Amino acid sequence: MRLFKRLVLIGIFLIIGLFALAIKPGAGLAKTLEVGAIVNLEWPLGIYMKKFLESYVPYLNEKGGLDVGGEKFQIKMVIYNSKGTSEGGRAAAERLVYRDGVKFILGDETVEAWLPVTESNKVLTIATAPTEGILSPKYKYCFQGSVLQTQAVVLWGWFTTKFPEVKSLVTVYPDDVAGRAEDYKAQTFASAFSLEKAKPIFYMPGTTDFSAIATKVIRSKPDVFSTAAGGPVQDSLLIKALHEGGFKGIIFTQSTVPLADIARVIPLEMAEGMISAVCGIHLDPPATPLAKDFKNAYIAKYQNWDEPDSLFFDPWFILAAGLAQAKSTDPVKVAAFISNGMKFDAMSGPAMMVSHPELGNNRTVDVLYTAYIRKITSGKAILIDQVDLKKGYELCKQYYGWK
Repeated sequence: MRLFKRLVLIGIFLIIGLFALAIKPGAGLAKTLEVGAIVNLEWPLGIYMKKFLESYVPYLNEKGGLDVGGEKFQIKMVIYNSKGTSEGGRAAAERLVYRDGVKFILGDETVEAWLPVTESNKVLTIATAPTEGILSPKYKYCFQGSVLQTQAVVLWGWFTTKFPEVKSLVTVYPDDVAGRAEDYKAQTFASAFSLEKAKPIFYMPGTTDFSAIATKVIRSKPDVFSTAAGGPVQDSLLIKALHEGGFKGIIFTQSTVPLADIARVIPLEMAEGMISAVCGIHLDPPATPLAKDFKNAYIAKYQNWDEPDSLFFDPWFILAAGLAQAKSTDPVKVAAFISNGMKFDAMSGPAMMVSHPELGNNRTVDVLYTAYIRKITSGKAILIDQVDLKKGYELCKQYYGWK
């Protein structure tokens, strides 16, 4: 009996000890990983990026956080406004690096102004930038995170294959860095895919009356008209002017401007027949489980679905995949992993990092996504095709001259 009581007491003490270990401070709790974001909150797409981060990241945290090498990390976002200027972007980067001590940053189009800060401090940066400057081999911790360098190639390659009778092209862009970059790409697309491209037409940012430009376009009688980089307002007003002027050619653009954004500016019948890219989150149903998760998180946060423009969203999925697949929060190790041909899932489906040997850079510093194409028909966006990674890569090889 005495032995039995002793065994019972030992058992009780063991249980108490195990319980104490189980509830010791910090046991089982996720660690915290701070991630910086530099976005232009003076621009609708920057506001959408902020809304994305403030809805999807908390959703991820509620699900347990991000798994990195078997450890769970709660993500804490530190977001600063670049105001779309080099000065604003650099000031934001300096705060993130020197004051907040972050080692990972999601960046906007101001990135080249502050890369010296992040590179010298080995801070991994994944940015949405219209120029190919960030693809230079001199940068070791910077990656293009958006569709801006590859998707237009894929879409124009697809378009010229589907419409071989199209021969002449006229383009209109804002007279700024993004517009000039789009013009440069359009010129090289035309050369690569056998299109006769007229001299581009540029307009001052903020323009709202495009009637004179539309008249000039219509008089040149192109087979296809294209625009980009103006954002939902300027791009839509330009399409309206073409419609009112009686344009008879094809309107085609690589931009993924949501249908809802167009409808806020012009009646959708004015964009009837327009062919363009569409993001996986704007398909019905969404293209992937990730896209569905984001849509649900966004609706839960903001109580409605206003078809947010997704241009700046994809860098997040590159960073998340890099951390998870590298199994490390060391930016040097994560950068090395991403730059070695990483494949991952994005909201649009399978994606892969690609290199730019034509720029002397064999590290995979750019990204290729599954592409979707829609046509506006009777006020609705109808999915007419999609381009998988294999076909997309072949089109990029043709355009860039990759071996």
